[in-house]
Amino acid sequence: MNTQKVVQLYDNKLYDDIMIFLNEMGVESEHTRRAYETDIRQFFKLIKGKDLEHLTLEDVQLRKNDVEKFKQILLDNGLARSTINRKISAVRSLLENLKANDWNVNTNFFKKVKWLKTQDNKYGILDVHEVWEMARLAREKEREYKEVKYYFILFALDTCLRKQAILKLKWSDFEEVEDGVIVHAIDKGNKEFRQKISKEFYNELLSIKREGEERVFPISVDSINDMVCRLKKLMNIPEERNITFHSIRKAGVTFQYRITGDLTQAMKAAGHSNPIVTMRYLDLRDYGVTGAVSFGNKIDEELYKKVSHDELIKAIENCPKDLQLILNIKLKEIINNKIRQ
Repeated sequence: MNTQKVVQLYDNKLYDDIMIFLNEMGVESEHTRRAYETDIRQFFKLIKGKDLEHLTLEDVQLRKNDVEKFKQILLDNGLARSTINRKISAVRSLLENLKANDWNVNTNFFKKVKWLKTQDNKYGILDVHEVWEMARLAREKEREYKEVKYYFILFALDTCLRKQAILKLKWSDFEEVEDGVIVHAIDKGNKEFRQKISKEFYNELLSIKREGEERVFPISVDSINDMVCRLKKLMNIPEERNITFHSIRKAGVTFQYRITGDLTQAMKAAGHSNPIVTMRYLDLRDYGVTGAVSFGNKIDEELYKKVSHDELIKAIENCPKDLQLILNIKLKEIINNKIRQ
């Protein structure tokens, strides 16, 4: 009993010192304090499975690989590299503070931890037609779960959900409404997302439903990651493009922006609250509009109405595949409206 009391007092002292450190961080800014606490709590919850209130001296005896594991988990969840660096820095600051207060902790390994290089688009972006090609190859070339992987890719493109959220989906998360099917998903940060897919696509998805299986996509994260590596090789996608499964999500968000021309809609599709984050997702490469002044004359905005049918078809054929898809969607809407009339 005496030993238990000593340990309990010791652990409380550790928690007290952690809170003193956090309060010190908040002297100038409460926002900074909250950020430090959030980052440090996340680290110990993911790596040690504990809340700050229950940490022991053993829990703060960290190794380099603990930080590397934390880094990889956050990368897999699509967090920005600058954000990951900030979180690691918060943990390092805490340990250095504990060491300065005579806690027996090691901080030397942080010298060996490499900071992630920051860049706006850490993952490359795929075009929509490349995603379709990936799905086709998965259906034809994968050895296991061909149909499941095919629809997994298309579902990611359609909903812009992260792979972790998609893997957690159950058939009970779908709700049929008049103009489609609502997908109730829990994505990063335990946010609830309501995405809508067409009834036609939902009916296609039902083809992979198996009796007794609640999950829509009963496969693992590793199987998805390995599949993407194989598909990149089949498609001869160079490594410097840095394509991952997250690139499919970026393709979906970019498509939403192009078809609506509305950044707010792209933000909604991505589940972002910050437009700057969404802008980093978008493929905003120059497709010929920028630089029009270089031709010496202003481009006629109604030129497409004045050219011949053959010239218009040729121009469309030379457009990127995703722009052709947008055009076909608009044409289908016009045709459907005529039929209803």
